[in-house]
Amino acid sequence: MNTFSYYARGFVEQPTNHYMRPFWIERGNGEHHETYDSVFRFLENNNVNLKKGSSLCYKNKPRHQVQIDYLKQFIQTYKNQRRFALSFLVELSHEYQNFLTYGDNDFVDFLKWFKHSGHMNNSILVFFSDHGSRIEKIRNTAVGRIEDRMPMLYMVIPPSLKAKYAHIDQALRENENRVITAHDVHQTLVDVLNQDYQKPTKSFFDNRARGISLFQEVPLGRSCAEAWIPENYCPCYTSVPINAPNNPVVQEIALQMVSDLNSRVQHLPECVELKLSEIRDVRKVTQALEYLHSEKSGLTGLSVFRFMQPEQEQTERYEISIETLPGKGTFDATYIVFSESGIKRLGDIVRTNKYGNQSACITNRLLTPFCYCKYFDRTSGTK
Repeated sequence: MNTFSYYARGFVEQPTNHYMRPFWIERGNGEHHETYDSVFRFLENNNVNLKKGSSLCYKNKPRHQVQIDYLKQFIQTYKNQRRFALSFLVELSHEYQNFLTYGDNDFVDFLKWFKHSGHMNNSILVFFSDHGSRIEKIRNTAVGRIEDRMPMLYMVIPPSLKAKYAHIDQALRENENRVITAHDVHQTLVDVLNQDYQKPTKSFFDNRARGISLFQEVPLGRSCAEAWIPENYCPCYTSVPINAPNNPVVQEIALQMVSDLNSRVQHLPECVELKLSEIRDVRKVTQALEYLHSEKSGLTGLSVFRFMQPEQEQTERYEISIETLPGKGTFDATYIVFSESGIKRLGDIVRTNKYGNQSACITNRLLTPFCYCKYFDRTSGTK
């Protein structure tokens, strides 16, 4: 599994000076190798181990440690040159979040090595995740929905940069509690590349700011819409559970959601038509007001996190989770109900549980979460 090659063709030309993917491809070239590993990982997560060692190891070393060692070699080899490294671990936590504990000590050791070897003196370190847990049981809880939308992000800058550009350190501290996105992190890296420390930059799309370098303060009242965060990924609102079975509006939303799901793949004859199995959870989105205190101004008040441009009609918002058949797929989405003109989905529909090979009959990776193949073999998990 790879960021640039998952349901994609990868690169036409060599993308980097050093690339670890060929090693991992060769390592997994044995027949059914990855299938067996998936089974062993499932058993290991349930405290059943049929192997002498862990399926998360390569020979006598954890796979994540192999990748960490590769990163360390790169950093050490080019210690006297400007360099950029992107090292992203997937396997350790993608399927089973409890496996993350296997990497705790190794990550700590790497960070200690990075600092004590002097690399922190001239490097900017970004330690991040792409999202929280989105396929385990916790995802289908209120806490899990927030966890999914709030990926981890740590950024450490060298002491020399703090001393020369004190405003950068101050801005990073202020931005800890602001609404930021991957666009902002990207713009920060652009500033590092161009050494724009004195005057941090922004990027624009359609004459609107999309990426704000984190070396400057992000606006305190920045909304999800202003940050280009899709509605169904916005964490800046509160919601209350409602009784789904007896609510005709909820029933209508659920059926509309199934219709939306089917419309995504209706042009693919390989996929079956999904049916509503159950409404798992519904939450009504309330006004997103947060009590704020500004140390700079001393003012205290309410800040409204706006989702989008105000609607003219009276509206209500619902976050809904459903299960469909066949396949027992679980999906989340946010819908807005207009008093006069019906129902509208805000953002996309998100698959929140594993689907394995259920969609192996198609290759469009954007549609695989929504497709259940007509000839899917439930017993073997293959087409």
